[in-house]
Amino acid sequence: MFDRGQEIATLGELYEIAEKHTTSHDKLVLLPMRPGDEAGQYPGQTIQLKDPRSTLIERSLEAKPFDEQFGPLGLSLYSDYSVIEGLARSVDRRFPFIAPALDGFSVETDNAAEKIKAGDSIINGTDHAELIDIALWHLAFSERVKNSETLIDHPNRGFKTGIVVSKMVDFLGIDMGLGDPIPARYLLALAFDYTFMVIPRKPEYDTDVLDGFNAQSKAQTSKALQGYHPRKKTRRSRQVHTPLSLGVALPGTVNKPLRDDPETMVIGRVSDGISDYTGQSHVLTIATALRFGDDEARIFISGSPRHIEDNDDITSLMHTLLDGIVMLDGRKHVYDETGELRTAVQDEAQDNLDHLHGRKR
Repeated sequence: MFDRGQEIATLGELYEIAEKHTTSHDKLVLLPMRPGDEAGQYPGQTIQLKDPRSTLIERSLEAKPFDEQFGPLGLSLYSDYSVIEGLARSVDRRFPFIAPALDGFSVETDNAAEKIKAGDSIINGTDHAELIDIALWHLAFSERVKNSETLIDHPNRGFKTGIVVSKMVDFLGIDMGLGDPIPARYLLALAFDYTFMVIPRKPEYDTDVLDGFNAQSKAQTSKALQGYHPRKKTRRSRQVHTPLSLGVALPGTVNKPLRDDPETMVIGRVSDGISDYTGQSHVLTIATALRFGDDEARIFISGSPRHIEDNDDITSLMHTLLDGIVMLDGRKHVYDETGELRTAVQDEAQDNLDHLHGRKR
């Protein structure tokens, strides 16, 4: 079992990464440390990483602190979709562009609705062109599926929604012009029933912390994909089975420029963790992509959700996604099928790690 010192070191690394990501969107800000916090304690980190609540943002558990802070502004985690839609528009003016783009994919969203009606969970896997796209895209996609005529008056219209994100989101806020920034975890709780957090695998992280945290998150995500509450330990025979629509970045990270050709973007190899999700029974996957223009969104959906059996299916799906991206994005993209392609970002990270340990390259 990892100790608090290892936790604090890992949290510090995540905090620094979150700070770098604030430059990726004009409303993203780093949440300040609270006055009086002990060294190494960061916002949202009073819970130890080994606590099951640390890996999961659950709407019902966020309601009280959210309402205490933002209730006077008329906001609630149980707002209807029109309120959520308005907030998403305030976070990113491009959000309204997604709905009209989805109008051309009624067959694909109806197919997803049919699978959910049959009791299957859906993984909406994107290539992740920018940090905020998966949340915006999955919110709009899930709402369109929910409103499909296929699910009208069907019990599974109440399917759960979820998203997988990096643990660093605990340190990010959104400046909405409402005074203090709204923590990103609150906005995710507003948009989705469950937000599952993972720690990306990096050489500077303590292996025990990373593996322990991610194993905990993986178990919760897998349970939700099978239609059960991710944290409750009651007997499954007594639980109500509810399908999940889960948004994930298939490569687990945003696309990055190739080291030897910065004009080419690398879509990272699908991680073993994501592959384990896609291979579960009663879980079907689609590959999707989203690109924004000045006044439009362009999207790609690979077709009807399908079961992924093995790595060959993963590779086939990712190459279908590459073909779709060609239609959306004029920039060349490649899929890092073996995990060996070197990116400019990896070189920068290695330089930082070498400097930390006094090594020369």
